[in-house]
Amino acid sequence: MTELSLVAKVKAAPGHRVALRDALQLLAAPTEAEEGCLQYTLHESLGDPDTFVFVERWRSVPLWQRHMDAPHLTAFKTFADTHVAGWELLQLRSVDLGPDDLAGRTPEQVFQHHAEALGAENVDELIRDYDGRSVLMTPDQTYTGPTEIRGFFEDLIAKLPRATWHVSTAYQGQSLFLQWQAVSAACRVTDGVDTFVFEQGMIRLQTARYTLTPVPGAPACDRQEPLCHRSATLADPTVPRAFARFDVRAIASSLPETAETLLVDRYLTDRAAASARVFRVYKGTPPHYHANSDEYLYVLSGRGTFWMGDPSDQAVFGPGDLLFFERGTIHALPDIIEAPLVFLSVDTPRRDPTDVIFVDPSLGTPHGFVLAQK
Repeated sequence: MTELSLVAKVKAAPGHRVALRDALQLLAAPTEAEEGCLQYTLHESLGDPDTFVFVERWRSVPLWQRHMDAPHLTAFKTFADTHVAGWELLQLRSVDLGPDDLAGRTPEQVFQHHAEALGAENVDELIRDYDGRSVLMTPDQTYTGPTEIRGFFEDLIAKLPRATWHVSTAYQGQSLFLQWQAVSAACRVTDGVDTFVFEQGMIRLQTARYTLTPVPGAPACDRQEPLCHRSATLADPTVPRAFARFDVRAIASSLPETAETLLVDRYLTDRAAASARVFRVYKGTPPHYHANSDEYLYVLSGRGTFWMGDPSDQAVFGPGDLLFFERGTIHALPDIIEAPLVFLSVDTPRRDPTDVIFVDPSLGTPHGFVLAQK
């Protein structure tokens, strides 16, 4: 599936600049909500104030063509009859890097490209990291060369459509040890382990192993509905959106049953002013605090004990309770009484995942505290 980039130039009819600008701005929110929309940003020409430019990226040509028939576009075309003097549409494709450019990539650069392409479900880009000597091995099959490896990734994406991914990397020279988790609306992987050997800017050897398990309550692993109904592909909480709807119950149920970390969370939004997360707690958390953000914790399910400021404050909490503490406040969750213990959290301003400071450093590290699913 080939990604499509577009530049759409629209020139206002005389006297209609402001009205056209306002109408174009109204197109952004419904378009960003469409399946396949990766970018849709409006610009104003510095040389000609009557000219506006949309920069667009779509996951495929058919999804862009569907967009062109969307109700809000149809309504705009009627408006454009009297407010637009002319328009121009340019369809673009990226200029491929030559072999010498690819050969100069570091292992970190190769994997960064690999991860971004997988997140965008862009198999054409994924395959650029492999050549005719590349080998991908799984417990069931060995794939050699780009054509066979393409089949592996097409199957993986079909099993985990529109998934959210978390990876943990460890590099050593030209090698990478990767642990990963992925969650889609119907299925998830909590035990993914891959190894990579890089050579001349390419993936020369890769091994892959994972166990696919259904999300509780989901009818099948081919379900196509995303957990965040605003996101058509990889749910990226940092992408600017004016509004969003989230199925919090489905997101909570998609979190794994067990984890090596104290908790696993899934970011819903991740802005500088605030971040919102759903997270599940698997073990009691020792006293700690956050240096840079206040936190609001709404209990979705489960029961436990929690104290803030001083252990003498400890009390039982349950579904429907809201816990609040300012930055710098020491707090702890000593006991899990009833599982699954799941919270909806709002952090103001945004809390960096590494902003976890244990009162007794020997009791934990930020990495062991939380596994973030973005």
